[in-house]
Amino acid sequence: MIKKSNTDFSTPAHQPLYSIVVIFWKSFGGIIRGFWPLLFIFFMNRKQNSNWLLIIGSVGLALISFVFGILRYYNFLYHIEDKNLVISSGLFTKVTKNIPFDRIQSIRLEQKAVHRMLNLYSVRIDTAGSANEEIEIPALEHATASKIKEYIVQYNRSTTSSKTTVNPIDQADQEELVFKLSLWDIIKLGLTANHIRNFFIIVGVLIGISTQLGELDDKYRLDKWVTYAIDSGKELGFRWEFLLIIPAAILISMIVSLGMSLLKNYNLQVRKSPTGYRVNQGLINRNEQFAPYKKIQIFKWSISPLRRLLGLYHVNIKQASSVEMSAKKSINIPGAHIGQVSDFLSRVFYKSDREGKSTFQVHIKFLYRYFIFLVVIPAIAFCILYYFFPSIQFMILTFLWIIFGTLALVRYFNSWEIWLGESYLQLGRGILTMSRERIFLHKLQGVRIHQTPYQSRHDLASVSVYTAAGTLTIPYITLSDANQMANYFLYKVESSRKAWM
Repeated sequence: MIKKSNTDFSTPAHQPLYSIVVIFWKSFGGIIRGFWPLLFIFFMNRKQNSNWLLIIGSVGLALISFVFGILRYYNFLYHIEDKNLVISSGLFTKVTKNIPFDRIQSIRLEQKAVHRMLNLYSVRIDTAGSANEEIEIPALEHATASKIKEYIVQYNRSTTSSKTTVNPIDQADQEELVFKLSLWDIIKLGLTANHIRNFFIIVGVLIGISTQLGELDDKYRLDKWVTYAIDSGKELGFRWEFLLIIPAAILISMIVSLGMSLLKNYNLQVRKSPTGYRVNQGLINRNEQFAPYKKIQIFKWSISPLRRLLGLYHVNIKQASSVEMSAKKSINIPGAHIGQVSDFLSRVFYKSDREGKSTFQVHIKFLYRYFIFLVVIPAIAFCILYYFFPSIQFMILTFLWIIFGTLALVRYFNSWEIWLGESYLQLGRGILTMSRERIFLHKLQGVRIHQTPYQSRHDLASVSVYTAAGTLTIPYITLSDANQMANYFLYKVESSRKAWM
């Protein structure tokens, strides 16, 4: 017997009936994304008497999407059986997935625009065995989605801890708001974003669009657009492309940065619960992420020169995950002030501030070695080019490369911080953007000392530490310090009774 969505998960259930709208929208959007170049060219080139073709085509696509949506709705069932989440789905071929609770790494509730109109939520599940694929229940009512999440979280907590735990149903009442991003902070984040990066993103998107359209019709190629714009400017009697392209690009990049900041970070809130941090954010697509304390592997905070003037740090919480899924499970909190960063650190690394710490230095030969490879060798290459193709541009480029390359390398060398506490390791470095990362020693998965031939001749070594969220490398320290550090790491891992996750 099949029931509608309810809180009795032992019986296979459909999603709410009006979730067909969400499923239809996904099917329709998929068709549009697949055929948009053809639709664009047809729309741009259509004649007056071809309106009926556009209408018939649109209605046909909508009908196909609606039929696919109905089939997906009736073929999608979910229930819980023997501590397994069972999901059956498929358009024509039915696929059944059994997801054991103890393999579930994280559960996220998301709301896109269509979800918010219907007050539905998408449930996304990451498992230990899904490197590139997320398991999704496309549309559930909030009560049902939360109940599934609480059921699984409660089971996993009861199997990993013998102590009395907080009932997740009551956990929301115990959550404490620790950070909220204001609208003014969102505007400041947009104004101080990396506009150069966003400019190249815009250029990349335009190149991608023109490439797809250019394969169908030559007149839509990007070089044709640029040529047309330059020719139009010449007809106006001045070389506007040289006067306006750069400020126009900066203005467009700033507008894009502001829009992206608003869409992504609107009403961003971080709440602390008895088991971890919960982050909610988004204007159109509402996203919820949860970072359990036990799964936090690397805590990173960074600040760029522009945001340093405003005191806005970017916090990144990296959770245990595979390499492919690390970006999705990483939680980003922009716009935090230094006091809030310190508060985050004191909550996650609650005893570390009272610990003594040892400091280590990157050896000066790191600077010498990388100066040869990154400054001297490229400068010699520019000089060779100047010899064969005499041009003042090569001499200017050589001079600028030596000056700015040396300054950047010295800045990077001097920025290195290596702190080793009783329970944590902290690394800091940067050229323009300064970043620091801190990890618990008992969460290390492995340690490796490695030497290049050059390092071996000078009794130097690099130490790499492996975590479930990525690898950190400490370069060019003395071999004795590297051995001491590695032995200490192994001792802390082997002697600790704390679970690494």
